[in-house]
Amino acid sequence: MIHIPTEKLADFEKNIRREWTMTNGIGGYAGGSIIGACNRTHQGYLIASLHPPVERYLVFSKTNEKLTQGTHVYNLETSQHAGKGHSPIRTQGQRFLTDFSCDGTVCFSYSAGNIRMDKHLALLRESNTVAISYTITNQGEEAGISITPLMNFREHSASSAVSDLQFTCEPNTVGGFTLIPAAAPGLCIELSCSAGRLFPRENQYDVDMQYQTEVDNETAGLDTHFCPYDLRFTLPAHSSTEISLLCTVHSVQDTPVLSRPQADTAAIEIAHVQEYYDSLKQQAGYGDDAFANTLVVAADPARFHRTYDNPCRSSVVYRLGQRYHDRFFRADTGHPAVFGCPGNSFDLCAVCPSRHGPEYVSG
Repeated sequence: MIHIPTEKLADFEKNIRREWTMTNGIGGYAGGSIIGACNRTHQGYLIASLHPPVERYLVFSKTNEKLTQGTHVYNLETSQHAGKGHSPIRTQGQRFLTDFSCDGTVCFSYSAGNIRMDKHLALLRESNTVAISYTITNQGEEAGISITPLMNFREHSASSAVSDLQFTCEPNTVGGFTLIPAAAPGLCIELSCSAGRLFPRENQYDVDMQYQTEVDNETAGLDTHFCPYDLRFTLPAHSSTEISLLCTVHSVQDTPVLSRPQADTAAIEIAHVQEYYDSLKQQAGYGDDAFANTLVVAADPARFHRTYDNPCRSSVVYRLGQRYHDRFFRADTGHPAVFGCPGNSFDLCAVCPSRHGPEYVSG
């Protein structure tokens, strides 16, 4: 497991470029930076594969959280937006981060005033569904939390403007809301929540979010997200609260996929995903070798269900390093020997040794 403690998380400039990714085994994926901001167009909490393993669309970008307790307001949002001139506007919620961990699922831990919060995310296996579990401990007076889901509907390498994000939007019966994109009226984006109340937002668009890696690559790197509602919850004094949030995408002709979750539904689903990654490590047979087990988990994003004449096996070798990316092919080319991560610039590749050999591991 990768752990990054609080003293290494405060630097926005450095950590916006340190990234995580997760996949669901059918071509969908999720990703972001270790401080919670998105850093490139190929990132978000749910990039769904509408025709597995291709046709990947961003449908759920991220969530922003805000805590209130008495007269204190703690904005946990971490993001970058375009400013005037060359200076971006940075919302630095990473100042409240105490830990980031990644082991097939990701967890952000926050501390603000008398409140501690763990935000744990996972993609469900072989499903275009993301689960988010919040565990919040309030050691002081009554408090509140507002969660703002940022939604989208665009091809995963594109960007959105307000005119692109037109939806039929309404509250649903599972504690959240349902979106039907005008650009794809046969699809339904469904969000469910275990508790809380929906409050319509006056400003329903997050405009000019800026992705630093795209700027580094000399593009505008701007994107817009649709945020129709805030979800608000009361945190009783001296108590622990668990909240489940799930998002999925399916055909409007299908029966709604999600039911109203219980407080621990997301945590249970995340535990099932963690069991999958634990089984991978057990099958790999590296025992207590933490580094080798980290590579086993890190290689999994390059895998999805497809039949190859020469599939990679357990002897697959791993290469961490973006400088080798141009030697690899993208996963959706269907090449029999080489796998690439979703998008075109993630930091991990897994290579079949029958083609390239172990020389790519050195150096």
